[in-house]
Amino acid sequence: MTQLGFAFTAPATSSAPATSSAPALDVQPNRHGVYSHDLAERLTLPCTRKNWKGGPTAEIRLLHVGQGWLEAIDYNTETGGGCSPLSASWQGFLPDRATALDQAREELQRRLQGLNDKSAARIRAWLPTLL
Repeated sequence: MTQLGFAFTAPATSSAPATSSAPALDVQPNRHGVYSHDLAERLTLPCTRKNWKGGPTAEIRLLHVGQGWLEAIDYNTETGGGCSPLSASWQGFLPDRATALDQAREELQRRLQGLNDKSAARIRAWLPTLL
């Protein structure tokens, strides 16, 4: 954990983050085309609010399946929040982990436009630190 409170949480099925050369998982989406978040690599910015019992301030999930990479985001600020599914119908399959991470960063940046609260500022500071 760094001074800004950033953390990485790996999925329960892996002890290390996935890389571009990580083998693709042989999994199928549910009937709505959404893949399980339980299998994804998670990049997490924990919430620093005292006694907070809810979710993180922000999280990016990356998943490598047979057809390519998928990304999903989740964020919560003082003035709102949002999320996206791990689904190819959202943005299609991406060629590699770096592209998936870049797309997730861009999506979070777009969604934070116009938000000037402390959580949005923490998320903006966190995004460039992700590898």
